[in-house]
Amino acid sequence: MAEDILDRVFSFISGDNDSDLEKRNFLKQILRDLNENKYMRFYKPRTEEIEPAFAQELYEIYKIIYPASVFIRDINKAARIRQFTLEVFMDKPALAALRKLNPPVIDERLKTTSPKELIPQLTQELSVVTAAFDEVRLHAVDVTNNQILAFNQFVTYPFFKVLQKFDANLPEQLEGYHPKFTATKAKDIIKYLETLHSILPPLNPSENWKTVLGIMRLSNGGIEVIPLEQWNAVIRRIEDIQDSNILERIIQYTIRDPLWQGKLKIPNESFAQTWLGNKQAEIQYIIDGLTTREWNAQIRSLARSIFGSTDTVRLQFYTEQESENLTKKGLDGYSFALGLNYLMAFIEDFMNREFQDLSDILLIRGQWTVAASSREMSEAIHGIKELAGMIPALDATLGEKGKNGPRIKAALVRAEHDRSQARYINAIVSGINTEAREYLILAAERFRVIENYMKLVAEDFSKNPHELIFNWKELASFSKNPLGQRLHDAHQKIGSVVRLLNCFNRNPGEEA
Repeated sequence: MAEDILDRVFSFISGDNDSDLEKRNFLKQILRDLNENKYMRFYKPRTEEIEPAFAQELYEIYKIIYPASVFIRDINKAARIRQFTLEVFMDKPALAALRKLNPPVIDERLKTTSPKELIPQLTQELSVVTAAFDEVRLHAVDVTNNQILAFNQFVTYPFFKVLQKFDANLPEQLEGYHPKFTATKAKDIIKYLETLHSILPPLNPSENWKTVLGIMRLSNGGIEVIPLEQWNAVIRRIEDIQDSNILERIIQYTIRDPLWQGKLKIPNESFAQTWLGNKQAEIQYIIDGLTTREWNAQIRSLARSIFGSTDTVRLQFYTEQESENLTKKGLDGYSFALGLNYLMAFIEDFMNREFQDLSDILLIRGQWTVAASSREMSEAIHGIKELAGMIPALDATLGEKGKNGPRIKAALVRAEHDRSQARYINAIVSGINTEAREYLILAAERFRVIENYMKLVAEDFSKNPHELIFNWKELASFSKNPLGQRLHDAHQKIGSVVRLLNCFNRNPGEEA
């Protein structure tokens, strides 16, 4: 019997000569189904009209769900529903952590807490929220969210427009009005019927609608949107109508397509994981911003302690200003321009002046107990002087007569019409940045050696007997200012420049 029916369906689909006859036979069967259906009062096949009984059924449902339809259309409340859908599945610690991670709350916390203190707090709170959403809880959130979406698409169905097809005088405010429904042609509301058929399947009475309506109540300030008993009665009625297949049969008969099945609208959104990923990205973005802010503050503080108000721009082309000119065009900038200019300023203003005299006293006039120690310090100072020549040479490559300047300038002109030129420029800039970073790393290493020895000689100056240099009394006579204070100050200043350079040799947030 089943095989015979399948053969008839395939014959109808393939368009055989007997397909018209098969179609008529199918439609006759649909007609018999309609006449025998428990909801046959909804439809009159002879006139192909939807009867007032169907409108009355919709009307009774509409009266119950109308407050929900108004509620759901409120955008602000829709956002609150999403939030409460998550919160009802969170324990108290996770919920407390989530509320602390609200951006306006973070802004308030910053008024009394430094970024350095706040960053680990945010990291810990984010880990608490993340841990709260295991696979089981993520699934539970998604199930409830999809129920809410199914609820939403049902209560926002255009009941009022459909009912007006049966009673043109029906007011949107239903109180005090007694509708007078009359039959209407099925073809005039066929699209509405197809939509209704598509949104009913997810409304399953066996699902946990208590949680859904509880979320609605929370989102509505504690006021019920629909009493649970009334909603359960509605979806039990809907289930019965679905089981009868009355809507499917009416549509099939009206459009003369016995194979019509319709496309069901069953929500299947992965809400929880998407929300969690977005929240993690949002907080990480805030943490990165705070880290960068703290990093920049540390750089400014160190630079101020070293240079005071002195202008520190010493290069002509590899500068922050020239870097900004590139980034404004969507290109990569000079990542280490600030650091390299600080380095040159320190070499020119301190190493080549104050420290030059001090190092001559220590290394030329000083009588060291271990010659290898003075040699190691001397080599580090010599290495800094080498960098003082290499850095301007790198900068000069970006000038009009350099190897990189003309290439970048020409590529910038062509970049407006040739996107490959941007990659070409970025490749050049990347090479320069790599070299600049190497100089900063080398400088930090060499200054660290000098810093260590300056600490040792400053301590040795105060010792009795001396262990590192034994002619301190003689050396003090060559210094215009108290030698002990000069040694201390130089050690402090070089230590500061080591920390400053380390800021450019690490990522924001890493320990110097």
